Amino acid sequence: MFLQRKFLGIVVGKYNLSAVESIWQKGQGYLTRSAVWQFPANGSFNVSLGQQLGKFLRQNRFSTRKAVVGLPGSWLIVREKIVPPTDLITTAKLVNLEAKKDFAIPSDELCLDFISTNLPNNQTHLLVIGVLKKRLKEIEDFLSSAGLRPIAIVPAFLGLTNLVEKTQESLGLYLNAEEIALVRFFGGVIHSFYRFPVATRPAEGTSFDSWKKFLVSGLDRGLLLFSGLQATEKLVVFDDYGLPECLWPSLKEILGRRIELIKNYQPYSLAIGLAGLPAEPAINFLHPKTLIQEKKPGRRYTRPLVSSLAAMLLIVAAIHWSITQVEKNLGEIRQQVNQLRQETEEARKIQAGLQAVQLWRNSQPRMLDCLREITLCFPEDGGIWTTSLAIQPERGGTLIGKAENETQVLGLLGRLKEGKTFSEVNLVYLRQSSSQSKQVAYAISFTFPQPAGPITRTKNR
Repeated sequence: MFLQRKFLGIVVGKYNLSAVESIWQKGQGYLTRSAVWQFPANGSFNVSLGQQLGKFLRQNRFSTRKAVVGLPGSWLIVREKIVPPTDLITTAKLVNLEAKKDFAIPSDELCLDFISTNLPNNQTHLLVIGVLKKRLKEIEDFLSSAGLRPIAIVPAFLGLTNLVEKTQESLGLYLNAEEIALVRFFGGVIHSFYRFPVATRPAEGTSFDSWKKFLVSGLDRGLLLFSGLQATEKLVVFDDYGLPECLWPSLKEILGRRIELIKNYQPYSLAIGLAGLPAEPAINFLHPKTLIQEKKPGRRYTRPLVSSLAAMLLIVAAIHWSITQVEKNLGEIRQQVNQLRQETEEARKIQAGLQAVQLWRNSQPRMLDCLREITLCFPEDGGIWTTSLAIQPERGGTLIGKAENETQVLGLLGRLKEGKTFSEVNLVYLRQSSSQSKQVAYAISFTFPQPAGPITRTKNR
């Protein structure tokens, strides 16, 4: 356990943040304070938002500032690997080496860590998890500005390890308003992870049949990806989504395995589990195992030797510096003589350059202004992008691209029309990108007026 028994468990989501203050004694967690903080509209993880979080925690009387922070599955990149059994440093080197081919993102932009599980067939299973270093830095600054000191930053689903029985094999299903995570445990350690998004919650009083089909379909897909599953494995469900209890008997019948519903945690089950992680959790992006350095023999005696050599080098460098100073003074005198000889030639070159500058006229690059104004109309949080931009002088242009949904396209169209820069802004088409994708394709035409006359540089008087 951590040195202090009381600390925060925080689960970061896309729309809200769950925080609990709990005390863990003898493997049992006691909740002392809890709260859910809804992010302001268009909020991003910056210093300003962190200061608002700090104010929220103080208002709700959270007393400790040491926190274990869980990141959502949508921020993570997960890969599974089977490797021969070896020591920790060799495994870390192997993960770093193969990261270049395992991930589309450059490995130097990712913070990687892994969970290793020894399999009965004398092999080691690795669950490699990565997060963008840029995203991790944003979260660290966000927490620091809130007055928090993160002890560990981990995948949020790691908190499930404290909420299930330490059986040989079991499955954990966690549901909340933002995502559904299916986790497989092997000997009490997370072995595999599968995430699928949450479908729209049925309206009050309507049937859950369509939602049930969606859940069963996602579970079937996740279970197929988990190799070597046994029929006797137990599926433990942590429901922070608030599904009706009548849904579980039918799910049990469909899946053909035992379903145990864990109640009364509401939106805090993962946060409570995170608060009870050990001092060295299986994953910690603040101190990932991929950065472990190999201890070299003889290091104790190397430092004094290096210090002695450094002192000798300083003495030699001082003598060398005295000699080079004399040579430098002589060189400066020679340089001044050569400079006087070249003054006439340089003056002629300067005169020729001035004559060339007088013939130069500056014209304003309107194409860059058009690109800048279009860029400012795109939202900062993404969701819409352009694939083609055609601009023709005096005849306007066409913007072609794709977006996650129609709302993003209509928002861009509105911003182009509201600004005073463009005229004759029209939506050429808006249609589904493909039958297998939820993205939409769009085209917008516009006119970008030219200036009344050329802009020339004014001469200084």
